[in-house]
Amino acid sequence: MKKIIAGIIAITTVLGAFTGCGKRSAENGGADNPSETTTIQEITAAETTEAAAEMAGYSSYEEPVKDFVEAYAANDRKKTLYMQYPDNVMDIVKVTMKGEEDDEFAITGDISEEEAISSLQYELYKSYSEDEKATFNGIISAESLKESEADAIKHNWGVMTGLENYIKEHGGPDKINRFELDEIESDLMGDDLSDSCEIEEGYHVTFEIKDENTGETSEGMMNVFRIKGESWKVNVLDSSGYVIRDRSDLVRADAYSVDRALNTALVMMDESNNTVSSIEKPFIAGSDEDLCFNVPDSFDTARFIKEASNFVIEIPKIKWFAVIHNGLVVYCAVENADGTGYAGTYPPDVVLNGIGENGSADYAENPEQKSLEELYDICAGVIGE
Repeated sequence: MKKIIAGIIAITTVLGAFTGCGKRSAENGGADNPSETTTIQEITAAETTEAAAEMAGYSSYEEPVKDFVEAYAANDRKKTLYMQYPDNVMDIVKVTMKGEEDDEFAITGDISEEEAISSLQYELYKSYSEDEKATFNGIISAESLKESEADAIKHNWGVMTGLENYIKEHGGPDKINRFELDEIESDLMGDDLSDSCEIEEGYHVTFEIKDENTGETSEGMMNVFRIKGESWKVNVLDSSGYVIRDRSDLVRADAYSVDRALNTALVMMDESNNTVSSIEKPFIAGSDEDLCFNVPDSFDTARFIKEASNFVIEIPKIKWFAVIHNGLVVYCAVENADGTGYAGTYPPDVVLNGIGENGSADYAENPEQKSLEELYDICAGVIGE
């Protein structure tokens, strides 16, 4: 059976998910009607207060775990949104709903509150199936958060509260469009937000769910935490949208984040000097000199790392390498930050097997955990042939 819980919310770029949805008009949403907007805002404020009061009533981590699983199974997307984000998240939803006429992105339209809420939880619900009837079957285990897990929570929390503060400081949701907020989000992603909040209590929880259609049981995992000044919240694991089979597989999510940051860095470099995409042969760039292979003189590895760290601040602190071809990262590997000796990859659970004549990468399944050095040797062997 599929794991019912699919993955943590991917925060980066979600605000632009509906760019190009169509022309904004009074016919498609009522956002241009002041009286209707006021009514919607009053209802939203009441719902936010009610949801916050419910979550404030949790006396321990067990209750939000059960509530979240049941809300997800019931497809209650507004409740799961409240349970993952700061209490004022509906301000971000309101901005996400607004369309904007923009020269670069053409004309975009308003979207509904339901669409905005779903866009902010895209990774969580993209594999959702109403045919799966799941019930919460109890908590299996709970362990204290690892430092890397706590740091990720603090950073994501800092991004979201930063967006909320920006909205408040600039006159509220009606004064901002989603493209503007997307730019602020990109800036915040590169900041060190480790001091943005204080986690007073936090656990990595493994729980069991039951498929009512088949009777089969399956395990899911989430981080549950209580930030000072807030109610209990949850994060469902794996920002890449892949189901985590074990807690150690968190490094796969790290590889996804690093891959995304590195590819963004390559685009920025290519736009400024147009040398990356013109490099004909594949090469390996990495965090250390001994994780680099066939790097051409025209490629600035130091700048590559600096640009990528604007999007994932941990990049200068961890060990990784990336196989680059045609201006893109085609394979990325990241060492487990907890020092257990193996690496996560993106694409996940594969090794590089070759690069075709058209430049596309070929992969082979990797059922066994390998160290970063082992994966590097495989990649160097492939592109060195």
